Amino acid sequence: MARPQKTGLDYFPLDVYLDTKLKLIEASFGLTGFAVIIKLWQKTYAEHGYFCEFDEESALLFSAENHIDMPTLEALIETACRRGIFDKDRYDSHRILTSHGIQKRYLEGAHRRNTVNLDSRYLLLKTEELTDNVTIDGVFVNRNGENANGGTQRKGKKTTEKDRIFSPQYKKKADPLPKKSAFNNYVDTNPIDYDALREYLLDSMLDPEI
Repeated sequence: MARPQKTGLDYFPLDVYLDTKLKLIEASFGLTGFAVIIKLWQKTYAEHGYFCEFDEESALLFSAENHIDMPTLEALIETACRRGIFDKDRYDSHRILTSHGIQKRYLEGAHRRNTVNLDSRYLLLKTEELTDNVTIDGVFVNRNGENANGGTQRKGKKTTEKDRIFSPQYKKKADPLPKKSAFNNYVDTNPIDYDALREYLLDSMLDPEI
C-alpha cells in the first residue's frame, strides 16, 4: 500500500529580528503573545503546510494543550488577523489560519516535491508566484499557454479541411498540373480548363454528396 503524500513541513524559517506586526503582538500580550504566534505557525506548517483549521474545536484543543485561556486566545487571534499576521478574510469565511507569507514560504520548502496541491478557496498567491509543481484543486497551473497534458492551446477561428487544402502553403507544395495535353504530337482542338477541373475534383473530395 502506497504511503500517503506528505503535505506539511518539518521546519520553517524564523527571522532573528521581529517585524512590526509581531512586536505589536508582544507589546499587547507579552511573551505569551509571541509564544502563541510561534505555536500557531508550527501548527500551520506541520498540518497542511500553508494553512491550518482553527474552528471552535481546534481552538479549544489548542487552548488546552498550550495552557492559555480561551478569551485571551480569541483576542490574540483577532489581533493577529487585524495586524495582518493571518489573513482575516480567510479566517472569517473558512475558519483557517493562513497568510501570503506562509503560503510563499511553504512553496519554497516544498519545491522539490513532485506535486503540491493547493485549495483555490484558500489561495492568496498570484499565478506568477506559484512554482511549476503546483496544482490548484488537482489541476496543474496553466502558466505558459500549455494545458495539463502538455499540449498548446490555440485560440481563433477553427481551420477546416477545405481551408487547409486551398491555403497558399498547400498550393505551393502541391505538384502543378500540366498546362497542355500530355500527347505532345496531338493538336488539342478542345483544350481542358485544368484549373476548373482541379477545383471540381477537390470539392468532390470534400463534399460527401458529390
